[in-house]
Amino acid sequence: MTEPHPIPNDPRFQDLTGKRFGRWLVVGFLGNGRRSSMKMWWCRCECGTEKKVYGSSLRTGQSKSCGCFHKERTAQTGRETRTHGMSKTPEFAAWISMKQRCCNPHHQSAHNYIERGITIYREWLNSFEAFFAYVGHRPTPKHTLERKDNEKGYEPGNVRWATMKEQALNKRTNRLVPFQGEMLPLAEASRRAGLDYGVVRTRLHNGWSVERALQTPVKSRRREC
Repeated sequence: MTEPHPIPNDPRFQDLTGKRFGRWLVVGFLGNGRRSSMKMWWCRCECGTEKKVYGSSLRTGQSKSCGCFHKERTAQTGRETRTHGMSKTPEFAAWISMKQRCCNPHHQSAHNYIERGITIYREWLNSFEAFFAYVGHRPTPKHTLERKDNEKGYEPGNVRWATMKEQALNKRTNRLVPFQGEMLPLAEASRRAGLDYGVVRTRLHNGWSVERALQTPVKSRRREC
């Protein structure tokens, strides 16, 4: 270690000795840098490397380690890519898009995800392999990732591959109703009941119960009320 300087006898001086900044531990003060306002500190990284670091770089977070953290992240990314070998697949693209929507506040859809508290299952967030092990391969190019319940996050039991038609039936604006032991979008329940969606919707608007609206056959030439 370079010989440390005594701490200036100035009440405005901020002594960083003994403090941690990222992986750095500040060991001692080394005086001024190129300008008197640029204070130099001797720091020891968690990996054991010691070097001079500007105080401003420590306080602003510009310097968090000797460089070992970046090297480890780069190596980890390389290992992940080599492990699954799927970085150019639609499944990997879906995983990246999912994380962008839920984690990037600048994403164009952030208001529909981050602001609504839509989260990602922790194991999926940190591992594409774990995500892929659950969702599997995309069945066809027409399938995209969907949440079954749009009020819940990306988590086991709530994620599937679905076509655009299936997703359209599952929009938040669709009313969910009980039918044959399931909660279904009104349009889908009407289809299964063999009724026109507009008829069922009108019935509900007129005060019919869901059960009556879906189980009553349409009678020709008779006005329903």
